[in-house]
Amino acid sequence: KITAEVNPFVPPLNALRGGTTDLAYFVLTAPAREAVSIASLTIKTNESGRHLRNLKVLTGGLSFGSLRNSLQGNDTISFFGSQPFSIPAGASYGINVAADILPSAPTGTISGLITLVSCSGQGTRALVSFACAPINLAGQNVTIGNNPAALSFFTKLPIAVHYPQGGEQLQIGMSHKIKWDY
Repeated sequence: KITAEVNPFVPPLNALRGGTTDLAYFVLTAPAREAVSIASLTIKTNESGRHLRNLKVLTGGLSFGSLRNSLQGNDTISFFGSQPFSIPAGASYGINVAADILPSAPTGTISGLITLVSCSGQGTRALVSFACAPINLAGQNVTIGNNPAALSFFTKLPIAVHYPQGGEQLQIGMSHKIKWDY
């Protein structure tokens, strides 16, 4: 199984009405003995999702699947990457969900705006199917406001380290080429 969790290093999120913002951060961890290539992710919005436009899933800063322009609220949306992303055996990989907040969105804190419903992939060695567990994992709380001075942004900065392609192991005392996302 692929272990899924809410990124523990990301605090509750703040968003401005009329702006583009990240709405949820999740971490996927591959099984210890098998690298996994993730082919699909399914998310759900709650009723407040009707105030979102241009919803997208990002992996390593790149879009995964197609942008969803308009939402009705309580939408279940599957994203299929034209190029699946790989997670080395035993390693973790961050994904985030972002969207535009409509200027007419109500202000306040929303729980469960974005939920990771499922993910699936294939082992890169044994070619067996893997799925996320747990499923129906609610993301961070999101506070929507219309005054940037009233919202605290970037109270903690999430940083993801992407291992080199092929899943080489990082070794202490050795130089490694890595990519930092923030």
